[in-house]
Amino acid sequence: MRVAIVALSCHGGMRHYASQLANSLASQADVHVFTPPEAELNEYFSSETTLHPSVPLSFPGQAWRGTLIQMNPWVHAVNAQRLRRIQPDVIHVVTPHPSNAMTMPLFGDVPVCYTMHDPSVHPGEASPVRDMLTRRAIAGADHLIVHAEVLREELSGQGLRPDRISVIPHGDYGFFRKHATGRPEEPMILFFGRLIAYKGLDVLCRAERLLAERLEGYTLCIAGEGDPAVFKAEIGPSGRVILQNRYLPDQEVADLFERARIVVLPYTQASQSGVLAIAFAFGKPVVVTRTGGLPEAVGEGEAGLIVPPDDPRALADALERLWLDAPLRAQLAEAGRRRITEQIGWPLIAQRHMDLYQRMIHERGKERKRQSAGSLRMG
Repeated sequence: MRVAIVALSCHGGMRHYASQLANSLASQADVHVFTPPEAELNEYFSSETTLHPSVPLSFPGQAWRGTLIQMNPWVHAVNAQRLRRIQPDVIHVVTPHPSNAMTMPLFGDVPVCYTMHDPSVHPGEASPVRDMLTRRAIAGADHLIVHAEVLREELSGQGLRPDRISVIPHGDYGFFRKHATGRPEEPMILFFGRLIAYKGLDVLCRAERLLAERLEGYTLCIAGEGDPAVFKAEIGPSGRVILQNRYLPDQEVADLFERARIVVLPYTQASQSGVLAIAFAFGKPVVVTRTGGLPEAVGEGEAGLIVPPDDPRALADALERLWLDAPLRAQLAEAGRRRITEQIGWPLIAQRHMDLYQRMIHERGKERKRQSAGSLRMG
């Protein structure tokens, strides 16, 4: 089977996701990846995959020029033509990008699936144009993939047929462990990811104010790109909050997860999170909020504690409990490792994708036969 993976945006977490999926599929299929040309991609995609450079669709620091390019129909026609040239059996669009909606209708008579990492737009990111492009991308796909059952229910509630939607969990990010150096664990609580309002960092800082009255000797590290203005005013006077406000290369990410005692995801809204996939790989217990697919990802408390969103006291209570209970930390960490071997390891995730691809190809073949029979009757 020849599989075309389309990743029109391939940076940060999406680069990690697209590469790990493509690499895992390459043991069972002829995998071709269409993504903007970047030298560092060779560090992520295995030699068993074939990379095809697409026409770049955005230019960092040149938003106006990027917008003009994305409005150019010639660009999308060229990208679609490059993809059709390899004659794929199935096309899988794996990353969000505004141009998906313009490119997908040009793929031809090939079954297309689309992984929707976020079925609903995060707060503050909605716009009429974005909503229109999302609807068009959904219409252009034969099948949709989400990472949790609650997300399938969410899409079904938006009017999509349930049989068009498959649930395949987010795969693990154990590849980060190749950068591990054996650093010992430190008394550190870690938040890692984009610094953006819906991540609940203001709630986390208010929870830290409560922790400061109960615990000694910890630090709270908040690491990632973004605007700290969304939470900085809530940082308490303890002096235990450490901010690393920048993009962190993979080596530094691995270092942080090795050192962390607890990983916290205080999101007020979420679909899923690759951060959990890293925490499980490093054997770290987690505290998450009951939002989106996070409870499902931790097995409803099996591999992490769950608290209500936007509740600083409940978050502080969970962090304190986990901080003081070493056996509980070990229990949750082991459950996270088991989830990798039993549910979200990439070989398992790849097989579920291959099964879906086979079904899509079979359904497209049946559809062609029906159309051919109908044409003969009309003739």
